[in-house]
Amino acid sequence: MLPTTPAATFYFLVAVANAMCYLLLSAADHFKDFHQRGARYSIATCPTFVPRSFFLLLHKKHVYPVLCHSVSPLFFLASQYPNHFSVRITAALLISLYSLAETSVTSSHRDYLTLYTSWALCLTNSDALASGFALGFCIVLIASSGWTKVLIGGWSAWSHASTLANIFKAYHSCTLANCGPLLPSLNRTIRTYPILITALSTMTLLFECVVVPLSLFMPSNQRWAMMFVSVAMHIGIGVLQSFIIGAAFLPNVATYWFGFGSIVVEVGSTAWLASVVVVGLWGALTFALTTTANKKTVRLLPEDWPCTPFALFAWNGNQWKTLFDRYVTSNRRLVVYNSKDIIKEGLSIAPRCWSREACLQAKQNRDVVGNNKDPIMHNGWELLCGETFCHTQVFDELYLNDDGEWNAKEFVSAVSKWMENCKRFVVVGNGGTNVVHASGKTIDRVAYVIIAPQEKEGEGETIVKVVAQM
Repeated sequence: MLPTTPAATFYFLVAVANAMCYLLLSAADHFKDFHQRGARYSIATCPTFVPRSFFLLLHKKHVYPVLCHSVSPLFFLASQYPNHFSVRITAALLISLYSLAETSVTSSHRDYLTLYTSWALCLTNSDALASGFALGFCIVLIASSGWTKVLIGGWSAWSHASTLANIFKAYHSCTLANCGPLLPSLNRTIRTYPILITALSTMTLLFECVVVPLSLFMPSNQRWAMMFVSVAMHIGIGVLQSFIIGAAFLPNVATYWFGFGSIVVEVGSTAWLASVVVVGLWGALTFALTTTANKKTVRLLPEDWPCTPFALFAWNGNQWKTLFDRYVTSNRRLVVYNSKDIIKEGLSIAPRCWSREACLQAKQNRDVVGNNKDPIMHNGWELLCGETFCHTQVFDELYLNDDGEWNAKEFVSAVSKWMENCKRFVVVGNGGTNVVHASGKTIDRVAYVIIAPQEKEGEGETIVKVVAQM
């Protein structure tokens, strides 16, 4: 039965969009169950307020897949019974558990809009009021992405051709299954025309930082255009940068429709005031944090689920190059591990996300990395900081804006102390080694190491020298 109310349509669109997203991502991943990817991460980031035992339960091999595959069926059920509070609260609880589990390993931001809007539908007595909150959530997602680019990368530097050129170049050689673009040839062609890529960067900033915030004051019967532009932006990301990243945001169509597409959120109405509260609160908190920060850093909302600053690809071209040279593309790595383990030369580094082949091999032989007596070292990139996020405590020590020389020993000492105090990084037992036997172990140390050259692409990385450790 097709939906007949705004709430029912929202639930229906979430169900359909999630199903389509799953099919597209699975097809890109060689027609394998895409949700299995989330179950191949060894380390998860536990939110501050979530009990460790409950958090680990969500990552059990018989729990995580159920959460992943239950979203579409349950939201379809909610679209058939949208006025039943018990159904609404069940949908909100499910998307909360799924978002918590999935985000904690992938650092993805794709499900926050669905999460927030589902709870707005539970906590308000009016679909119109919930639409107002949804509009605020839409603006915060996109505008946050833009303003963090300005705060971290700088308007002039981020709009320079080098920014998107470096981002596109990083994804160009990846396969579709490994987050490559749908059209690599177009990715390569655009990078040869600096004027085109500068225009694309500038239009991105103008849309995210100016047009989207101003949409709050558009007449409701014209604001729907923002929904189509937002979707077009995700399609562009999929075509030029990463098909998986672009497709992954497909479920946001439901909230875009419920927020941008709502004709009842007129300027001055109660629903509109709800949008103003959401946007104003985010803006005030970000402004307060930024203005109270010291000169060497930028303060954003914490990356602590369900809170996020939506700092999506905020690094400018020079910052991106510095980070990748320092931690990714050179022979140096950030390595994280448990403080009771001893880091030394000869140890292998476990990847953030295990390949299917490594997991299959591990089922036959639990000796994929090192041996069962060796401690497990993990790659810290995309755990402490990455392409679409960075914990503030880590950002403070990066020194990316010519405000001081980066010192590996000082970085390792400061970040390790923070990791030890927060105790948020935990082994969830996924992957393929004796890491399975280390489930629940806290990861509270970081080191900076040099790795051996790889003779074959895709083989494991081995530590040949420890540059800095606590």
